[in-house]
Amino acid sequence: MKKFTALFCALIILFTCNSFTVAGAASYDDLFEAPKVPGLSCGAVAAIKLDNSQLLFGKNEDEKLYPAELTLIVTALVAFKNLNKDSNGVPYSNEIVKVGKEIRQVPAGLNVAGLDIGEEISVKDLFYALLIGNGSDAAMTLAVYIGRKELGGIADSKYSYDKEAIDFFVKMMNDEVRTYGTTGTNFSHPHSGYAQTHYITAYDYALICREYFAYSFLNKVSMIVAMEYPDWSSSKNGKTQYRDWVNTNGLVVENSSYYDADFAGIKYGYSKNAGECLASVVTRNGYSVIIVTLKSPKKNSSYNAIKNVAEYVYSLYVLYKPSFAGDIIAYKHVENPSDASMEYLPLMCVSTPRFFIKVTDIPRITTYVAIDPAFKRPTIDNVREDEEYYEAPILKGTRIGKIVYMLQNRVLGEVEIIAGKTVDKYEAVPDILVPKWYQTLNYAVVVLSAMCLILLGFIIALMFKLTSGVRNRRKIRKKYSDNRKFKSKKIKMSAYSRYKR
Repeated sequence: MKKFTALFCALIILFTCNSFTVAGAASYDDLFEAPKVPGLSCGAVAAIKLDNSQLLFGKNEDEKLYPAELTLIVTALVAFKNLNKDSNGVPYSNEIVKVGKEIRQVPAGLNVAGLDIGEEISVKDLFYALLIGNGSDAAMTLAVYIGRKELGGIADSKYSYDKEAIDFFVKMMNDEVRTYGTTGTNFSHPHSGYAQTHYITAYDYALICREYFAYSFLNKVSMIVAMEYPDWSSSKNGKTQYRDWVNTNGLVVENSSYYDADFAGIKYGYSKNAGECLASVVTRNGYSVIIVTLKSPKKNSSYNAIKNVAEYVYSLYVLYKPSFAGDIIAYKHVENPSDASMEYLPLMCVSTPRFFIKVTDIPRITTYVAIDPAFKRPTIDNVREDEEYYEAPILKGTRIGKIVYMLQNRVLGEVEIIAGKTVDKYEAVPDILVPKWYQTLNYAVVVLSAMCLILLGFIIALMFKLTSGVRNRRKIRKKYSDNRKFKSKKIKMSAYSRYKR
């Protein structure tokens, strides 16, 4: 029994350790790739970078769904690209269109701008009716006008419904969006109505918005909150009546509870079959992202969805700047500098590199210096052409090469680097520049000087010896003289003593 219990405990421990190991094997990035974005109840989402179409976030981004009023963006884009424009890229105000019976083909229940059969309106004003007023009638009028132009036909005097022109314009819509790289989109009409063969994907529509955003006139129209337009066929008490066209995109309406100054355009739409649809461009932290949400089940739920996706994207990705123009990125050892203070050469960035990467990838960035082939090569033989080796002299501003930024095996970018200061070369005076006679004279002077010093030393020693002998003889002579005087005095004292006695 004890053995069975021990075996059972061992199996539990082993299973627990293995389970923990598998869970721990997932990297932080892997966990980050499957986020739980709050408020994301919509059927499909796509978020792409504006400048290069990189998919930053997606949820069912390739699922075919109905676009509702988002169709009008494509109608406007195709019509705009096939109209004459002034130098500022604005359609001419004097290009007049007569509204025909095509507006009667708009399905019941769709938004209209209130155009009337026989009304004369400029193509420029038709864009206001289409994009601000969500006018499917304006979409039909533009489609007929552009279709007839491309087919070379002219409307008859009774403004009859021109199905051939509409069908040709729809073909233009499908041909146009395919040039943007769309693969799951098809249009069957230019208005915002429903049809089984009329669908888009969130990713495809983001690509369409990217093209739309390239034209400033269309962007400006999408940002207009509201406008009044004269109703040409009605008046009251002699006064002109006006049609009110109101932008339904709450992201750009300042008095809306959904307003956000970071968002610009593009379109809001809703229908029973399509649900709520919203597309816009958000700009933060130095880069812009197109976000498309489709089939949101609740009214106004797409606003929370698009804002939550924006928060997620900007927390995950960053426009990283590892250095700035004028920064010293490294110091490199220089051979043969003129002095110790010039032993290291500063390498300076010419421009500011910018890399769009995940925040979690920043610590993984590596760099290396690629030497410019035109840069002065070393004079020694054991240095490769691509090896970093710096030998004086090097002038300030000399192009050294480039610093290459890598993420694993992928090149993020590169920046030119130059010498940040001048490094002079150590110059020793070569012997060959000194004449031989001058060298011989120098040697003779050195030898003669040495001999003179030796002779001077000998003379000094001799003089010291001579003066020492003279002093010794004087001492001896003095001592001898003193002894004689003493003896003479002693003799005299003895004689005097005897005389006294």
